[in-house]
Amino acid sequence: MILVVDDDPDFLLLTEQFLRTEEVMFASDSKHALSLLSSLGDEEFSLALVDLNLPGDSGFDLISKLKKSFPRLPVIAISGYYRNEVLDIATHMGAVAALAKPITREWNTVVRQHAARRRFA
Repeated sequence: MILVVDDDPDFLLLTEQFLRTEEVMFASDSKHALSLLSSLGDEEFSLALVDLNLPGDSGFDLISKLKKSFPRLPVIAISGYYRNEVLDIATHMGAVAALAKPITREWNTVVRQHAARRRFA
């Protein structure tokens, strides 16, 4: 299952269509994401897509918390707001990749590659 953390309902619909071959669970903010991971366990998820511009704790804060609490869960940072230089900061914080919105063909390759690594690790 893939966890998508984003507060934009339109983007969540697009993501659901994009990931239609995957089971997807959505969280609208950091608190919700951490609650899902704590209650279900990170082994249920092959990957987390985290928007960097979240209400409350930012996506950067969430990536930090995920790396501390769920270090084996791969995280891909996503953003339609920040430039590539800022996305690169997310990879230095522990994200395995960073993708700019909107969804492109590159997303398919990156998401499937990292989800598969977790499944077969």
